[in-house]
Amino acid sequence: MSVFGQGYPIISGSLGNVSLEHSELNYDFFGVDVVEHISVITGHKTYPYSRNRSTFEVDVLLCKYTGSGESSSLAKFNDILKYKNQYFNFYPHNDWSASVDVYNAPIEMYITKFVPYYLNDDTRYDGVVLTIEPRKNSVLKIKQPTGYGTMYGLDYGYTGW
Repeated sequence: MSVFGQGYPIISGSLGNVSLEHSELNYDFFGVDVVEHISVITGHKTYPYSRNRSTFEVDVLLCKYTGSGESSSLAKFNDILKYKNQYFNFYPHNDWSASVDVYNAPIEMYITKFVPYYLNDDTRYDGVVLTIEPRKNSVLKIKQPTGYGTMYGLDYGYTGW
């Protein structure tokens, strides 16, 4: 059993649940979020450190969904696409609970990058890479299996936007 859980990720929100059985999940719990400032007068660029931001990168292999109807690759693509401009709860593994903050409130996530790609076929997408980030700056509490304790990641403050 993995320290971070096992099983496939799930996107859950007002539009229903989307299970991503054939996917690979990569974590970056302490990704740096840097803001570029350019002086209007001199053009000088500075890059002040903003905060740590947790990101999840999910590579969904649509070519593995070979059924028809709701189990087809096109149906899975459309299920994921409907969450492109929506906020949702993200379950990194189906045997976990949703990502929560220190107050045990679910953290709303959104898709910042939606990149479909071709792998085996030039007429339909074979996969899509999703980058999922939290909506607001909050401390992510990761629930780990019993015996591993609790790990805190994401940001050091919970200051809103």
